[in-house]
Amino acid sequence: MRRLGAGYRTSLRGGGPGWTTLVIPKDKDLEEPTLWQLLWLNVMSEEVLGNLTTTAKDADDCEENHIFPWMYSTRTSEKGGRTETTMPVDCDWRQVYWAMPSRVRLQFPVVQARCGISFAETACVAGYVTKNYGANYVGWRHPLSPHYQSKGDWLPIHPQPGGMSYRHFLGWTLGNGGPKNGIETAKIVSLYRRVRAGYGVSLWAFGYDMDNAKARGWQEAVMPLFVFAEDESGDKTKALQSIVTDILSATEEVASNLRSCVRNAWKVERGDLSFVVTAFWQETEMAFYRLVNDIHTRVNSVPADQADDLRKEWHGVICKKTEEIFDKAVMTSDITFEDTEKIVRSRQNLRGYNRKKTILNALHIPIESKAGVKKNKKKEASL
Repeated sequence: MRRLGAGYRTSLRGGGPGWTTLVIPKDKDLEEPTLWQLLWLNVMSEEVLGNLTTTAKDADDCEENHIFPWMYSTRTSEKGGRTETTMPVDCDWRQVYWAMPSRVRLQFPVVQARCGISFAETACVAGYVTKNYGANYVGWRHPLSPHYQSKGDWLPIHPQPGGMSYRHFLGWTLGNGGPKNGIETAKIVSLYRRVRAGYGVSLWAFGYDMDNAKARGWQEAVMPLFVFAEDESGDKTKALQSIVTDILSATEEVASNLRSCVRNAWKVERGDLSFVVTAFWQETEMAFYRLVNDIHTRVNSVPADQADDLRKEWHGVICKKTEEIFDKAVMTSDITFEDTEKIVRSRQNLRGYNRKKTILNALHIPIESKAGVKKNKKKEASL
């Protein structure tokens, strides 16, 4: 959490709690995992945690109070204070789960009052006080959060306005070394893919969209986690990642252009049209996961299969859906003649953009020659 004022340190994951991703077990004999089964599945041992333990303080030199920061002298970060930063080498690696950047102290003595949780009359703490310049965590990577790369550093990803959809699927479940910022899955996800790939699982991502210390909204989503039971070389995972990268890249472009075409049809320069894109992601979500499931099956059998026919089918899905959403958004009962002309031109631009070279190339769809395009246009006109 972030407080206004100097010296109030952010959480170990930066300014806000960040996304948390948990692997959810699936068992044919288990309708829903218990809280214990869910949490224990997402607890990692020192042997598999990797780079966090190699940079942490030697376990032989750690005591219990190096895990729980409230059990020993408070690490402060004021200039000239006890210490200015708290790095993994300063304490036990398990403090990643119990980080304490805020200096909070309960106020005693207790008073007799009604508990706000149990509603029972009991002895309650009167209040609490906070003090700035608590532990300043630097160099930590939370094992339950996906991270993105920026200027050589790996930073936790935080929820943003617009919610979560399958456009996040690649980074959250497979990782993505995109052209600008690479995305790395949470450590627990990469571990599960490597160690327990034979089990059926899904992924639960959740977190608060924060604006300083204010929660703008709660966001969460559950998505399938596609793994391969046998993939020692990683070729199958890389093939699936490559195909899904192409598909999502083309889909992102189509969704962004849909918003622009609706804006042009409405003849407005400003205003929030995010609902148009949100509708697109929501209404194509089930089709996307069916598509990835089919691709996963193909790649599992033949890693070199590029699933060109499935890419083409997906192109048909997103083309049809963008046109449906466009028509629903702009076709109203009070359209004037001038409006109609603008709408028709915008719709033509939408169709043309959906079939432009970069999108067709990403989806491995052959590009027609100009002669072929003219022939198809004459055929459509005669129908």
